[in-house]
Amino acid sequence: MLVSVIFFLPWLQTDNIYPITNPQRWLGYYATAVLLFGSGSALYGRIKQDRPLHQFSHASDWIFPVLLLTVTLTGILQHTFRYLGLPLATYYTYVVHLALAFPMLVLEVPFGKWAHLYYRPLAIYFQQVRIKAVELSRKQKEALAAVSSN
Repeated sequence: MLVSVIFFLPWLQTDNIYPITNPQRWLGYYATAVLLFGSGSALYGRIKQDRPLHQFSHASDWIFPVLLLTVTLTGILQHTFRYLGLPLATYYTYVVHLALAFPMLVLEVPFGKWAHLYYRPLAIYFQQVRIKAVELSRKQKEALAAVSSN
C-alpha cells in the first residue's frame, strides 16, 4: 500500500470531495480497514501473548503497530471532519496526523525492525531482474560464439 500511495499521491491527495460511489473513496476505506485490522491484531497479539510469536515482545516491537494505529485513527478523524465541513477540526487533526506519520514513515519504516516489509519485495524484484540479465548475457555470448565460429 505504501508504494501505491507514493506513486498515486497526486490522485489520492486532493481537495476534491468525491461522492461515496467514487473508487478513490472505496480504495481509501479498504486501506483503512486493512490498517486497522493489521495494527489492531498485532497489538492484540502482544497484549494476549497467546502465540509464541508474541510471547517475548520487546518495547521497540510496539512502536510500529502503535504508530500505525494512531496514524490510521487520526486519518479517519481527519476524513470525517473534512466531510462534515469542519475545517478547523480538520486542520488540527491533520497536524497531529502528520506529526505521527512523519516519524513512522521517515524513521521507523526505513530504519526500524519492520523495514523488510518495504525492502523485501524490492529485493526479490531486483534478484529476478539480475537472473534474467545473466540469462540474456549468456544467450548473447553463445550467439556471438556461434557467429564467430562460422
